[in-house]
Amino acid sequence: MEKRLYRLLSSPTLALLLLIVFAVGMAVATFIENDYGTHTAWQAVYDAWWFEMVMLGLGVCFIMNIFKYKLLRREKWPILLFHIAFLIILVGAGITRYYSYGGIMRIREGAKSNVIISDDNYLKLQVAGKGVVKGVKRKVDFSPFSENKVVLETDYNDYLIELETLEFIPDAVPQVVTDSVAGSPLIELVVSGGNGRQSIFLKRGEVQAVDAHGHLLGFETAQAGVINITETEGQLFIQSPRELVSFNMNAQEAGTVLADSLQTLALRTLYRDGDVSFVPLAFHPKAKIDLVSLADEGVLNDETKDDALRVKVTVNEQSKELHLLYRKGFLPLVEKFELDGLQMEVSYGAEAITTPFEVFLDDFILERYPGSTSPSAYASQVTVLD
Repeated sequence: MEKRLYRLLSSPTLALLLLIVFAVGMAVATFIENDYGTHTAWQAVYDAWWFEMVMLGLGVCFIMNIFKYKLLRREKWPILLFHIAFLIILVGAGITRYYSYGGIMRIREGAKSNVIISDDNYLKLQVAGKGVVKGVKRKVDFSPFSENKVVLETDYNDYLIELETLEFIPDAVPQVVTDSVAGSPLIELVVSGGNGRQSIFLKRGEVQAVDAHGHLLGFETAQAGVINITETEGQLFIQSPRELVSFNMNAQEAGTVLADSLQTLALRTLYRDGDVSFVPLAFHPKAKIDLVSLADEGVLNDETKDDALRVKVTVNEQSKELHLLYRKGFLPLVEKFELDGLQMEVSYGAEAITTPFEVFLDDFILERYPGSTSPSAYASQVTVLD
């Protein structure tokens, strides 16, 4: 039995088969990473148990071949060095794989930092009641290929609390869904300003800032200084603290909205307020905003889009569903709410890691291709402050 196992583990055929599986796995992971992102590639290949077994099998084959072919002799030292080098690479990769952590440290030129935004993602639940705070978290990654079903459970005094993941939505974008029962009046607009072109949705009583200069759009709000949209029996009106220029794209006609005057709002008409412009697309009497995946449109791994996780929190017999938004390289948004008298905080995404030293960015160097604005290389000159 031992001789058969020895022959198997030292067989060149086994080593060749493992190398083929390794090469195919790396190739597949490259395509997955390009289409679905790094976390998905890690889940599907790099972090998979079978890929670890391939690495372990290659290491064992190289050790067995050292003894099978008697590579410890002086005349075979070059081949021995090749085997030892491969084993050192495997050991180094194993140490990095199981004992290291990574992330992103953002530093502006002339500033310093000691905070890393982790590569690993965590699902967190925190509960607060009568002066006592209790939390639970789990390291987990979601992807289009995995089952994406996770349940976190904890107890708080006499309460049983459960956090359950319902749906993973990659490259999530908001979409208006008609809901005659739970829906509310909603205005859909496209805004172009300092933040580029973006879609926004205004609920009744809501105000949104559309750029960094304080331009505000609102839907039936009493707040001062807001371009306010109102609705009466299905008819929309607009009132602005400043004069607006309008342009009807269908009729190709220009117009003016006088300051502090109530005028009819025309859909699919461009309104301009200084360097900000907006177009009201639609009014939905009974609707709600839902998140859908760009994967349905054949688009994935868009770094400008957030991923989303739909979860349900249950306390005894009461439950609440909510969406958790996150993006790689950023700390997550924390959803705060009250359920059955308990203050809850739920989040999913990276966490901040504090290092025992600081990094000071002396100079950031950006090189471009000659005659082009496209970057060719990046470099940073840093000082470690211990």
